[in-house]
Amino acid sequence: MLVVLFSLTTLVSAFLLFWVQPLIAKLLLPLLGGTPAVWNTAMMFFQIVLLGGYLYVHLLRGLALRWQILVHIGLLVVALAFLPFGSAAGLVAPTGGTQVLWLVATLAVLVGVPFFAISASAPLLQSWFGQSAHDRAGDPYFLYAASNLGSFAALLGFPLILEPALRLRTQGEVWAGMFVVLLALLAVCAGLVGRAAGPKTVMPVSELVGWRERLVWIVLSFIPSSLLLGVTSFVGTDLASVPLLWVIPLALYLLTFVIVFGRAMSDRAAGRWLAGGLIVVVVLLTGGRLLGVQIPAWVSVPGHFGGFVAIALGCHGALAGRRPVAGRLTEFYLCMSIGGAAGGVLNALVAPLVFNSTYEYELGLAAAAFVLLLVRRRSAGGVVLDLVMAGLLTAGFLLASIKLKTLAEWAPWAGLAVAGLGAALFATFARRPLRLALAVTLALGAGLFARNVIGVVHEERSFFGVHRIRMLDDGAYRALIHGDIIHGVQSTDPARQRETSTYYVAAGPVGQVFKALPPVKRVGVIGLGTGGMACFARPGEAWVFFEIDAAVARLARDTRYFSYLAACGDPPVVLGDGRITVAAEAGFDVLVLDAFSSDAIPVHLLTREAFALYLSKLNPGGRLLVHISNKYMRLAPVVAAGAAANGAVAVTQFHRPDAAAMARWATASEWVVVARTPGDLAFIAGDKRWLELIPQAGFAAWTDEASNILGVLKW
Repeated sequence: MLVVLFSLTTLVSAFLLFWVQPLIAKLLLPLLGGTPAVWNTAMMFFQIVLLGGYLYVHLLRGLALRWQILVHIGLLVVALAFLPFGSAAGLVAPTGGTQVLWLVATLAVLVGVPFFAISASAPLLQSWFGQSAHDRAGDPYFLYAASNLGSFAALLGFPLILEPALRLRTQGEVWAGMFVVLLALLAVCAGLVGRAAGPKTVMPVSELVGWRERLVWIVLSFIPSSLLLGVTSFVGTDLASVPLLWVIPLALYLLTFVIVFGRAMSDRAAGRWLAGGLIVVVVLLTGGRLLGVQIPAWVSVPGHFGGFVAIALGCHGALAGRRPVAGRLTEFYLCMSIGGAAGGVLNALVAPLVFNSTYEYELGLAAAAFVLLLVRRRSAGGVVLDLVMAGLLTAGFLLASIKLKTLAEWAPWAGLAVAGLGAALFATFARRPLRLALAVTLALGAGLFARNVIGVVHEERSFFGVHRIRMLDDGAYRALIHGDIIHGVQSTDPARQRETSTYYVAAGPVGQVFKALPPVKRVGVIGLGTGGMACFARPGEAWVFFEIDAAVARLARDTRYFSYLAACGDPPVVLGDGRITVAAEAGFDVLVLDAFSSDAIPVHLLTREAFALYLSKLNPGGRLLVHISNKYMRLAPVVAAGAAANGAVAVTQFHRPDAAAMARWATASEWVVVARTPGDLAFIAGDKRWLELIPQAGFAAWTDEASNILGVLKW
């Protein structure tokens, strides 16, 4: 009975703890433009609060059991005053460089106290059970597996069940109700263990633990925590910033705890998992960069997630094998929490301040490689030989990549062969931890050099990502690149400063629209890039751009790099989230929505409510022009459903430029024109390149409460 009750209470506690994380991130995401940094910052906050909760439990352990119970039940009662939550009404995010501080402060006010109270419940329950008279009291770590199982259920349940079925406000109310249930369960557990504990009131400590062992606990917790945020940021940038994709790596991370604390793992097995995961991720991460190819999402995403799980299993397996006696339980969890919080702080707070690019994922992988030296005995052999062998492998990769880039026809197959060969060679190093660690580090460095250095004349990092300005075609063009996506290209020839390129060529859909449009007075554009679209402005038209990232606005105005804005009327740029800033504006004759070519799309700009706002801001006869080019998602069904849900009509065109245009950096693009009535589309009605956009049967419009990313992925 006691085991069942404590397991159930621990599971409910963990379920609430990890339900609130995607719930509150979903609530605040639209205020910060849908960037993956929202989730990473939120994760850092929750890890720090979790550390505070574990420290609270460790200190509370010094009190008699009766006082532990009274203090914690009192804390839970106080937390009730902060419930329910589920609304972001009245919150306005800053547009400067203080988004991280604002988000942390907002999270503290909204959920800080309830989260702190619940974060302490799981380790405290294990401590209480360890003080009971039950036969299993000497090893209460099985409750940690139950805790992570509850967390895993919440993270999968949120996108699959809770989010589709319940509005955010309703979820907040249900969460508050379950919090009351948890309070009752904890009270019952406390009453039962208090009676069963007999005269023992403070858990004895019998095993001595040195600082070296504590440091190992911290390191083995730090590596997976850092990689969790690293892989989340990597995948979130390459796909979309929605909780569905954020919770997958976190759920997998928690699942590794369930596995290893349910059954102990030897250092040898942990080393195998670590080495295997590293080889998979490093080959995927560096292979594409060195060969200059884009690895398909259906390969790269499962590969990175699978490699991360293997690395986490190795670290957590080694950690579980080093767990101390029950008397050291709170100290063990405190050290684990210190490592977890340190990983969060490094990725979400320190890295953006110290690095001008996203180096933390690679650093985490390199650190994981050297952790192999902790869990596997180093084989005989000199360090110099290990370094030479690792260097030869990396040099081989570099030379192969240079050669393959000159063989465009055979590069895909040859690249696959080289990647396979590289993986096999890495595998031969698996029995020599130092050699593998050195090879991993050198290969990661080579990949970073290929991505970040060659041709780059400027690089900076903001809350919304990394921006690079790269010279193309031997200096004939400059490109603004966000992540791995080109956001605009301009010729360096002074005579071609007004010539648009990429998605915005005059022969493409956007050029056709502005050429065919009758005279208009006011045009608004959500999304700035390099500002090339400003060159479609005609005399007498007032244009205004809306851009959430101050770094992009500054680079677009810096004539050392781009001169579109300066050469084409110098239109004003309003900083802030497009949906929020447009809501404060007067009407437009044309409103352009150009925020989806990035890897991470701001989902809140594509919802039914967002389209209602856009249409309300159009003057009579106005048009909404939506750019839906995207490597990974089919956005036409989303726009069609959003327009139809608001009674609007739409036409679409996919444009593929010819070879001559592509040589001048024209790229394929897909655009949609939305209007209130068919008559408002009459200006392009005779152009057969434009096709009616018909809503897809069974495809529901996205809303502020729910979106279906899986339904639009290009697998």
